[in-house]
Amino acid sequence: MSEQITITVSSKVYRRILEQAKQSRTNVSDLLNGVVANAFVSDASTETPAQEKMLREVEAYKN
Repeated sequence: MSEQITITVSSKVYRRILEQAKQSRTNVSDLLNGVVANAFVSDASTETPAQEKMLREVEAYKN
């Protein structure tokens, strides 16, 4: 059984997500699932809030 979460991002970040999905020919949902999974798994061993980590991952995907 999968869980559903809600992610709130700025329009700037949202546009970056869409552009990355377009460039990599990846489904936006799949792209976000990877970002969220990495953010929450990595967050278990750090002091960084998961949301900040997720936003950095989105930035990294752009580059």
